[in-house]
Amino acid sequence: MRAPSEPDQAPCGQPGTIARLRTRLGTIRAKLWLACAALSGITALVGLFAVASIDRAGGQVVATFDQSLMSINFARAAAADFATIEALQARIGPASDEANEAGEARIGDLAASMRENLAVAAERALSSRARTAASRVEALLDAWLAAREGRDWTRLDALSQQAAEQIDLLVNFTAGDAFTHRQAALRDVEAARARNIGALVAALLLSAIVTMVLARRLIGPVAAASAAANRIAAGELDTPIPGAGNDELGTLLGAMAVMRDNIRATVEGEIAERRSAQERLIYLSRHDALTGLPNRAQFMERLDAAVAQLGRGIGCAVLMLDLDDFRALNESRGTEGGDAVLRAVAQRLAALVRETDTLARLGGDEFAIIQTGIERPEDAALLARRVLEQFAVPVAVGTQAVALGLSCGIAVAPADGTAANVLLHNADTALARAKQDGRGSHRFFEAALDARVRERRQLEIDLREALAEEAFALHYQPLVDLASGRVTGFESLIRWQHPTRGMVSPGIFIPLAEAMGLIGPIGEWAIHTAVRAATSWSASVRVAVNVSPMQFATPRLVEAVARALAESGLPAHRLELEVTESALLAESAQVRTMLHQLKELGVRIAMDDFGTGYSSLSYLRSFPFDKIKIDQSFVRNMAGDAGTVAIVRAIAGLGSELGMRITAEGVETPEQLALLSQVGCHDVQGYLFSKPVPAAEVPALIARIEQVRLAA
Repeated sequence: MRAPSEPDQAPCGQPGTIARLRTRLGTIRAKLWLACAALSGITALVGLFAVASIDRAGGQVVATFDQSLMSINFARAAAADFATIEALQARIGPASDEANEAGEARIGDLAASMRENLAVAAERALSSRARTAASRVEALLDAWLAAREGRDWTRLDALSQQAAEQIDLLVNFTAGDAFTHRQAALRDVEAARARNIGALVAALLLSAIVTMVLARRLIGPVAAASAAANRIAAGELDTPIPGAGNDELGTLLGAMAVMRDNIRATVEGEIAERRSAQERLIYLSRHDALTGLPNRAQFMERLDAAVAQLGRGIGCAVLMLDLDDFRALNESRGTEGGDAVLRAVAQRLAALVRETDTLARLGGDEFAIIQTGIERPEDAALLARRVLEQFAVPVAVGTQAVALGLSCGIAVAPADGTAANVLLHNADTALARAKQDGRGSHRFFEAALDARVRERRQLEIDLREALAEEAFALHYQPLVDLASGRVTGFESLIRWQHPTRGMVSPGIFIPLAEAMGLIGPIGEWAIHTAVRAATSWSASVRVAVNVSPMQFATPRLVEAVARALAESGLPAHRLELEVTESALLAESAQVRTMLHQLKELGVRIAMDDFGTGYSSLSYLRSFPFDKIKIDQSFVRNMAGDAGTVAIVRAIAGLGSELGMRITAEGVETPEQLALLSQVGCHDVQGYLFSKPVPAAEVPALIARIEQVRLAA
């Protein structure tokens, strides 16, 4: 069996080539190219036809000018030459044939010119009759010249008449030929114009046919695709996609179908997500997002339902619960740590209530319980004690055990109210009383409590307004060096002059500010105000500012001190921060770190009210104090109490050994001053020297104490 030859293989490849060719010719690009080629061909044909017509008309014009008109002109020139010859002959006359040689020469020249003109006229003539007439004129010219030469004057006149007649015939023949040729040219131009118009109409018809075919093949499917796209854009995602071929439009329509399906899938997914989100929103509108407990809205609905059961003899109680010192805990652990504590609290509380009761988180660290089906107030008290006992045990948060305190306020229906909002308000009032009485306890609502709570809340509102309006003022009490009698510094003490209450004691509004979380901004204001005031004093005079334990809960204290020193320009060693022992009870790493950071700034640190509360000598070793301030309770008891004197002497001696200055507060009598000098105190402060005064009176106060020192 022989191997297939080359010619045998060729036909096998043709179908593939033809298919590829069909595919290429089936594209929109190829269709547009073919349409453009067809239109270009039509335009070219029309142009070629017009050029041919113009060439034909141009030939007619050239023929009219070069042949007819030139023939007429030369025939007329020959006539003019002959007329001139006759005129010259008449002047010369028969008797003077030798008299005027110039005239003879002129006749010879004119005869030659006439022959040339007749030759050109015959050559350019468009008819045989004109050429024959030219030949006859030339023959008559020769005969005329011969008769003249022979002086046959009779024959000369006859020949002149015959020549003139033939010349007229020549001119008429050439003019008639020109007119005839002009008419033929006009007919040709008109015919060419008609042919061009016909060709143009044919070209337009062919172009229209090509355009219609192109529109049918392209624009129709594109319009259908556009309409489908508009319906899809309008949200009709079940719109059918029109079919198309294998060209680019077919590819586009296929992609459009895929896109429609994807959009439909996306929309259906979004609808499902939106439905889920709506369900989630409905859930969140009635539940706390952090703990999953019912929120205030759902709590009030259930409380309304519980109150509605009072008419059937089914009692209920509202227990308001609040974590003690949660603000400080939240600031020390951060938001995430605080949230973890709240979730742990919610879980522990949920384990303590019945299924018929309602536990809700009202916001922040506030929780509430609706206890239903109670018969006497003791049932609510029993639940409250059980809750408090459970929170006496630290709460597990991750791997840590967090000690928490809890306070509880109770309102019992119907005795304490028969409306949901009244019961909630009264339970909140009882909660405020429980926190005020020492926290970690529960209290029932009493009518007398409501007035005190309203007064406290009004004071809270006023305190916020005072902070916003900077309605506080600092007064300054001098610290006097016992050895020299000079003023070494001033302690700044905050004052609040209330517009209706008068002067509000710091012992009232400072604890309130701490409970409200306002002590931070108030403390920062006091630091900025004090350092600005101290910049106008002598360089040897310091200013002391009290720092609340709550300010150590965040690192803002160090930032505020650094910013106040930078803005005022006061040297850091002239600022002294007084810290109470309660800020050191936890001995947390954060407090120690902040104290060291303040020392690194150059600020002096003083332990205020030393010897009261939970004093521990270990504080003096653990923290970098520059000064110890002995509480005024010791100073008051020194007179007549040897034990108190011994304690003060021991404190002064210990401080001196540790390199710390000792300041005694509350010095009011010369006797106290003398005793403090004997036990080794360095500085004293009290009403013996001056009460706290506004900043404007400080210079005069320094001058007065200096005068007393000099007088002594």
